[in-house]
Amino acid sequence: MYYLCNQINKQKTGTKLTDKTMKKLVLLTYLLSLVAFLGYSQNLSLIYDGNPVPNDGAVVYTGEPASPVIVAYMGVTNNYSDTLLVMCKKVEIYLVPGSQNTFCWENCYPPNVYVSLGYLKIGPGETNTQFTGDYEPLTHAGQSIIRYVYYDLNNPNDSVSFRSFFNAYPLGIKNQEGVATLSKAYPNPAITQASFNYSIENGANALLLVRNVLGSIVQEVSLSGTGVASINTTDLSEGIYFYSLMVNGRIQSTHKLVVSH
Repeated sequence: MYYLCNQINKQKTGTKLTDKTMKKLVLLTYLLSLVAFLGYSQNLSLIYDGNPVPNDGAVVYTGEPASPVIVAYMGVTNNYSDTLLVMCKKVEIYLVPGSQNTFCWENCYPPNVYVSLGYLKIGPGETNTQFTGDYEPLTHAGQSIIRYVYYDLNNPNDSVSFRSFFNAYPLGIKNQEGVATLSKAYPNPAITQASFNYSIENGANALLLVRNVLGSIVQEVSLSGTGVASINTTDLSEGIYFYSLMVNGRIQSTHKLVVSH
């Protein structure tokens, strides 16, 4: 850097630069620019439902105004060669009046906390799947938009984010009259099994879908009539899962299921 500045000063004072010197300056400028770029390169990336999410990309999560909670989940990958201490913060772009939201990252925080109070260690090449963003419509219909940002504690410029669109809209008159209902999972946390009470109107095509935190379906159960559905959790790793009621090809509600052996 001193050499570059010295040569520039010589040019300012009228000293003629040779072609060889000019080539050196161009090469040195390029190398310095490359070092600066690498110093601020993006070492974090996101994955949802098995697919990469572009920086500041949008992901839609759906439910109903009467849903207790609509859950956002995301995987955060460390592409760097060393362990990173990753923080999380939320930015409320727009909230439906009367709704509220919380998020979990190394801990779960109340609605008035916007930056995690601690960090999560993510090793080289690892993907952390502990994040959840919980949106509670509280019977208020509409779309809320929240940006979640993940960044390196030691280099806040090294960050990645996504915009979460929480859609809470009625499913239509027929669905509101009770095409399908699904109870909360019990027990929850589940050790070997989780059960659900359900009621499906004749003619409705209903499914119980269980996904892991990356969005991949790990279990699927067809529902019809009225009864109790159960899923075996003995082969599932400990952690957070999400179960959804899908009616006629549309997600009606999504809830958390915790597996603990």
